[in-house]
Amino acid sequence: MTDKVHTPFNGGLTSELLRYFSGYSALGVVAFSALVPWFVANFLGWPGNSARLSTIENVQTFWALAATIAVVATFAGSYTVTREYYYRTLRRNVVISGVHQVVSGKYFAALVVELITAGTGIALWVGILAITASPELRAQLIGSVSWAPLLGIFLTSSIGSLWGCSVGWTIKHYYATTIFTMLIPLALELPLIANFPEFGRWLPSGALAGIASLQLMASWIHCPHLRSRSHSLLQRGLSSCGLWRKTEF
Repeated sequence: MTDKVHTPFNGGLTSELLRYFSGYSALGVVAFSALVPWFVANFLGWPGNSARLSTIENVQTFWALAATIAVVATFAGSYTVTREYYYRTLRRNVVISGVHQVVSGKYFAALVVELITAGTGIALWVGILAITASPELRAQLIGSVSWAPLLGIFLTSSIGSLWGCSVGWTIKHYYATTIFTMLIPLALELPLIANFPEFGRWLPSGALAGIASLQLMASWIHCPHLRSRSHSLLQRGLSSCGLWRKTEF
């Protein structure tokens, strides 16, 4: 007889993913992963002004807009937590599965959801440009685009999803968390980054945009500042989990 090892991968992760993809909310997240780059592109006037930009500038703009998918990944990470607060099922889930499995399962689920969100978002964003971009711009992107920044976008979205999960544990309220993770970045932070780059780089979205420019994982490994910020972020989220446990049980 083989003993079953209870890990987030054979129980908690599967349960969290089933919860996340139940209903139509997951389809909404996928739709937003394409709509957010399109929304920001329209705000910047691109690709309408692509004729005035060089090929390198158009390629950089393409990837910069793709990096805004990290905003959606942040919301998706928070939704793994706030969904259960909204439906009041978190307490029951903890009683049945245990705090460790629930917490670790949600963080692992946030990473899996990020991969799906970023992957589908980039595919849909490419599809939108294939339909709406001019033949000249399509030729520039196809002929000159480098897929090296793709790693930076997935890294950014991963950090965003973990950050969102921590924010979900901290704020708990679904609508307040949605405003904090999606509305504020789109309505305030991204315009500031576009118009005042020196100021915008101090904002959370500016930090994620900076991470998206990393083209090699080695750059992340040799950047202690970013590692310490990410460690602090996860630590705050876990502290919020502990505080919730003390207040609820």
